[in-house]
Amino acid sequence: MTRGTTGRGVVLALVIAVSAGCGTPVALRTAPAAVDACDQALIGGVLVPSSQSGLAVQPTARNQEMVEVLWPFGYSAVRDLEGAMTLRDASGKEIAREGETILMGGGLGANGVWAACAGTVESAPGI
Repeated sequence: MTRGTTGRGVVLALVIAVSAGCGTPVALRTAPAAVDACDQALIGGVLVPSSQSGLAVQPTARNQEMVEVLWPFGYSAVRDLEGAMTLRDASGKEIAREGETILMGGGLGANGVWAACAGTVESAPGI
């Protein structure tokens, strides 16, 4: 386990899809354990592949850089037969697919990584 500059533990783990074995598991950067408290900021953008986080967010505003994400404990991602990645919550429910717009609560750490709050990540078409 490594520690980021924000003091939050970070684990880069290969997670296994909960759904009926569909898709190939993708390495997704997740929190090492569930947390009781979370920052209250909001970020939105397009879900994009990332070599650091597995999936990251590309803000829709012009001239903003991709934001790496520390996904909540238990979240996972799989790559489907067409090659697109799908983000799933801790219960295995599909949240969003690569290329879709999402919104999520959390906060940006001093290391520039967005720490997402469990239960706040959602697909947000049309924003």
